[in-house]
Amino acid sequence: FLAKGLDPLQMAIDFCRRENREAFLGIRMNDLHDAYSAGLDWVTPWKRAHPECLVGKKATKGNARFTWSAVDFGHEEVRAYMLDFMRKFFDRYDVDGVEYDFFRHPVLFASVVNATDESSARATSKQLDLMSRFMRELKDLADECGRKRGRPILVLARVYDSVDYLKAAGVDIERWMDD
Repeated sequence: FLAKGLDPLQMAIDFCRRENREAFLGIRMNDLHDAYSAGLDWVTPWKRAHPECLVGKKATKGNARFTWSAVDFGHEEVRAYMLDFMRKFFDRYDVDGVEYDFFRHPVLFASVVNATDESSARATSKQLDLMSRFMRELKDLADECGRKRGRPILVLARVYDSVDYLKAAGVDIERWMDD
């Protein structure tokens, strides 16, 4: 499609419009597929330019081989990049909503991923507050962009069904719902 000058996402949105369906974007909050490449060829340019914002370094053994390429939301640069990405997305595409997926790869903070024992493998209250503020910023951005175009952009969060597990990872879903 791209070689033909076609935008696959716009094609999907156009299909939804023709079929009188809503068009939602699904965003994995941390996609780890690039951790599986033999070299760094799968790693996104942003991650290559900001290795200090990843939860680890490329590894071949243990749990780190699956999680090293995740971004660490403890870094302001990660949150700013995500907000900028979503702003550009909302400006370019006319979607009805966005689903932030914390289910597929619930890896948010290096300190949780790299903890040496189970008791320290939990997000801190400061990290929970940080992610709650960040989700509020993402929601405010969707609201702002929805007002500009004259109809709302719905926001969903895909999460696990265990409140304790979510809090350990850095997601305070109860607070998000209250907000």
